[in-house]
Amino acid sequence: MAGQATAAPATLAGWQRRIFAANFLGLTFEAYDLTIYSLLVVPIAEHFQVPTWYSFVVLGMTYVARGLGGLLFGHVGDKIGRRNALIFTVLGYSIATALTGLSWSVGALLLWRGLTGLFIGGEYVAYSYTMEAVPKERRGLYSGLLVGSYSIGFLLASASFAIVSALTGAQFVGEGWRWPFFVGILPALIALWLRLGVEESPAWLQLVQEGRTRPRIPLFEVFKQPYLGRTLHAWLLMAALIWAYDVLVLAYPTMLSQMNFPRENIGTLSIILNLGSLLGSIAGGAVSQRIGRRWALVGTAALGIVTTPLIAPFWMLPTIPGYGYFAVAGFIGAIFAEAGFGIMPAYLAERYPTAVRATGATGTYNLGQIIAGWSTAILAWQFGGSASRFTQGMAVHGVVSFVVLIVLALLGPETRDVDLDAA
Repeated sequence: MAGQATAAPATLAGWQRRIFAANFLGLTFEAYDLTIYSLLVVPIAEHFQVPTWYSFVVLGMTYVARGLGGLLFGHVGDKIGRRNALIFTVLGYSIATALTGLSWSVGALLLWRGLTGLFIGGEYVAYSYTMEAVPKERRGLYSGLLVGSYSIGFLLASASFAIVSALTGAQFVGEGWRWPFFVGILPALIALWLRLGVEESPAWLQLVQEGRTRPRIPLFEVFKQPYLGRTLHAWLLMAALIWAYDVLVLAYPTMLSQMNFPRENIGTLSIILNLGSLLGSIAGGAVSQRIGRRWALVGTAALGIVTTPLIAPFWMLPTIPGYGYFAVAGFIGAIFAEAGFGIMPAYLAERYPTAVRATGATGTYNLGQIIAGWSTAILAWQFGGSASRFTQGMAVHGVVSFVVLIVLALLGPETRDVDLDAA
């Protein structure tokens, strides 16, 4: 029952640590790639002489590609194994990210970002892979720690942004915006090396060795009964969660830019923001292991509503708060914008049996991206024109998203005690 927890080993076995480390690093680079582009939206738009909203459209297209990639590589993970699927994804997105840095036109940028999104979407097979490897009694904790990779990637991207800004000038003169994409190749190659040396998921191996029934096409199976209802529910749940995060955290640098904050300061504020995100993801996962996934989602979303006016201080404008305010408010707001994500690797894995788990969990996570991937573009289009309007829009979109998240979480099941090996 939710609220009860049983004892488990305090540390992971060697094979479990290797799986966790390889997946953590792969997801860290995925976060780095997404974040560095969001930080560079304005410099890239200026370089190609297009409106800022167009750069957000490219970001939205990346999300669409991620949705397709999640379904495709989730299917691959169910057919030939989690490890094998993830070797393809990390190799693919490391190449596509390097090509992003070589973009010579807006069309080329759109193409490479689309390919990057396709492979990055498949990276979320790592969620099911890791949840199948760690002890059931600590699944929530490792779920939150795994999502913490996103914040580490964001921190690395913010540091890269600040360093390149300092070296090339506040306006990223010349080709300075390209370098952060080249820098990101190294951790991806390390993740590939680690994955070549890890074991396959024990739950998937057990499924294959026992000769249990497996669907011929898992990609289609998750959209049939008895999985259709849970797939649609998880899809919408993820869309609400991602929408809230994107309009509050990913849009944060744009809000600061519109307030004419120096770009060097935006980089350091983004680092502070993601320290809050790191704390939020770990806390969200750990709390869900104690009180259950469902109530943890409801609680974190409710606190997200309360803290939204802090991260998007529309009520203070036209007076623009100082650096200290945005540091503290961003840290607090990011905790609750991110906390729900710390629950999702465990929650989504627990909703599907082994035979379709990679497709179901990876697909629904990234299908949510297809809906929410347009959130920042819609925000910029609907509330663009001034810092005041943009900040108001962030607050409106954030609160509505959290309300939808609460309703959907209450409509869903509690899954904390599901045995992934037996499913």
